[in-house]
Amino acid sequence: EVGELTVAPSSVKLMSGQQVQLNASGLDTTNSPVIMNNASVQWKVSGDIGTVSPNGLFTAKVGEGSGSVVASYGSTKVTIPVTIGGNVVKVDSLDTINNWSTNNARATSSTSSTSMPKYEGTHALKWDYQFSKAQTGTSAVYLDAKTPVNLGGVPFKLGMRLFGDGNLQWVRGKVIDGNGTEHTVNFTEEKGLTWNGWKYVTADINSSWKAPIKLKQIYLAQPYEELKTSGTVYVDEIQAVYSSSHKEPMFKDTGLNYRAETQVSSLVDKGIISGYPDGKFQPGTTLNRVQAAILLARAMGLNTSSQVDPEFTDVPSSYRFYNEIA
Repeated sequence: EVGELTVAPSSVKLMSGQQVQLNASGLDTTNSPVIMNNASVQWKVSGDIGTVSPNGLFTAKVGEGSGSVVASYGSTKVTIPVTIGGNVVKVDSLDTINNWSTNNARATSSTSSTSMPKYEGTHALKWDYQFSKAQTGTSAVYLDAKTPVNLGGVPFKLGMRLFGDGNLQWVRGKVIDGNGTEHTVNFTEEKGLTWNGWKYVTADINSSWKAPIKLKQIYLAQPYEELKTSGTVYVDEIQAVYSSSHKEPMFKDTGLNYRAETQVSSLVDKGIISGYPDGKFQPGTTLNRVQAAILLARAMGLNTSSQVDPEFTDVPSSYRFYNEIA
């Protein structure tokens, strides 16, 4: 007869869709070990948190919740508290990019590691691309994970920081589920890369996909011939988001409660304004004349491709924002 029943681990905190093996052991009334196995224990789940198999393998539901697993052996019981979800897990900081390679369709691209701009850590991934106008059909450049990045379970979303170039690309990705099936996910809609500078973008993960979800690929696609161009974007801080309520601030120094966060976000989405390369917005910084010219040109949708020389002695035609100033 078992006088004391124990289960390891004694408490469980999992991300949605993850699994953990619960192992039971017992002592008799004289404190001697009892020869037993998991199949001889009765397992029961309390609360909407997942399922447990006859041998004690617990599978968390896809979502969030809390409850317990009760293990019984005869009249002896033990309760294991369980919490599901509520985590944001950084799965790749991109301080190193050794796990990533490129391939292309009707395009060329290359990657390198850069210390600026970066959003977090020491480095970000710099991604240069050029879509071919000589070849018809959708152009795309791909970042392939040599070893797919394990997201753990089944997150609500896959998130990352993307420093955009405003070139209206379609930002997408591919993940692999626990059955080995590939799924395409969208970080933006078509023509969705509208912003310049850092922005946090997410792709939805279907709750019906089997754990563990792994990130296989990130890519930029352009099906429209007139929008095929060259540019550079930067990728940093890839996350698996297991909390349905999680939000990321637009910039490091504004935060979710900043009084103008909604207005700033709207202007960023429209490609009118951007922050600084270090991920800050610097809301108290004085606007200078070239910044004002850039903002006005973008906000008014001006055609800046061909202008009459404004004849400013300190603005040569080679100046980066000559056209906007003109």
